[in-house]
Amino acid sequence: KKEVLENTSGYDNPFILDEINYNNVAAKLIDNDSKLTLNIYTDYKVVHLYTNNFNTDYEIMDNIFDEKNMALCLECEYLPNSINDFEYDAVIKKGNIRTNKIKYEFI
Repeated sequence: KKEVLENTSGYDNPFILDEINYNNVAAKLIDNDSKLTLNIYTDYKVVHLYTNNFNTDYEIMDNIFDEKNMALCLECEYLPNSINDFEYDAVIKKGNIRTNKIKYEFI
């Protein structure tokens, strides 16, 4: 949202999914120019958005330098601090095995 970017350095926010279903798109990015689309499928409960909130002046490649908010990252994960909130069941108990899935689809 516009007010987030006006009042902070950018996004660094978890988005809790309404429905956990690996067969449904959890997050989607669309490039306005090329219309390249990234669909993310996951059975994690959270997609975390981070938008490169600080300018490092690091040269990425061939005279292209890092700038604030020039990139983003979508991380599928458990809710931050969920180890202290047992509603989200992020704690793996001894002897248990947990498997999560993430699929990235470019179209």
